Amino acid sequence: MVNILSVALYDLFSADDEYLNVLRTGCFKYFERGGQCINRPISLLSRITPSPPLLFGHFFGVAF
Repeated sequence: MVNILSVALYDLFSADDEYLNVLRTGCFKYFERGGQCINRPISLLSRITPSPPLLFGHFFGVAF
């Protein structure tokens, strides 16, 4: 699960695509909300909270 999130973030931030740029901006705005919008994704990356439903929830929180 950590690999899924880390590869997705790497692809998002290294891409040169106008559509991914919109998603990248949304990701930054999501993180800027602070609180659980940053704490939980970091806990997923650090394997403190290995939870696929949490990963999907934050993915859709950024995407929509």
